[in-house]
Amino acid sequence: MPVVAFSQHLKATIVAVLLNTLVLLWTSTAQAEIEYVRLHKGPGAAYPIVFEVSSDHVMDPIAVRGDWLLLSDGRKQGWLPLSELHLVKSVSVAQMWQLRNDARPSDWRLELNWNSESALGFGAVIPLHDQDLFGRYTVSDHGAFGWSIGEVGLTRQIGSILNFQVLGSAALGVGSEYGGSNHWNSDTDEIVPLALVSAEVVWAAERYLDVALRVGTNISLDSDMVNHSSVSLAWKLRL
Repeated sequence: MPVVAFSQHLKATIVAVLLNTLVLLWTSTAQAEIEYVRLHKGPGAAYPIVFEVSSDHVMDPIAVRGDWLLLSDGRKQGWLPLSELHLVKSVSVAQMWQLRNDARPSDWRLELNWNSESALGFGAVIPLHDQDLFGRYTVSDHGAFGWSIGEVGLTRQIGSILNFQVLGSAALGVGSEYGGSNHWNSDTDEIVPLALVSAEVVWAAERYLDVALRVGTNISLDSDMVNHSSVSLAWKLRL
């Protein structure tokens, strides 16, 4: 074989080997990145696994029972724990939130919160059409003097970030000072009308509990127009 022909043949062989190696590496990497979900025959870990599919396999949610979700691809179906729902790429974030929410006891909630003004609050949330009605009482007691707020308002979802729900709220309330406190600069220990607005990010911690980080402000509806802003951490128990 002439030297030139041999050299060209050798180059072609090397290129072919390199290309095959790259294809094998890419294929093995792609396969390694694929996650699989195991679907059970019934809504519980004690039920046998009926089949296993890749996380990008298209499946639709059918029903929720407790902490388990029934999924189907039109030909076969199985149950998946809600804790693994994030692995199913065909289920959107909005669907994921709704399914987790539907699996909870109810939309009635009791709330306990603590804010950056060293105040403790508690309240209740009641579902009302596409929004929620809430009542909340917050008190800050510094020995001989302090203040408190009672408020009633509406809250609704304004968006979502990953697995977190974003809520916006508006309320009317009254503030009260006592023991010589000048929280709203009132001359006497009197009732001060207030307007309150807030936004919060809510995390569905588990079936019965939501945890929220809230940023809010209240403004006195009098001649002083004093405003106070705070950051609150709230725990919401579903009933």
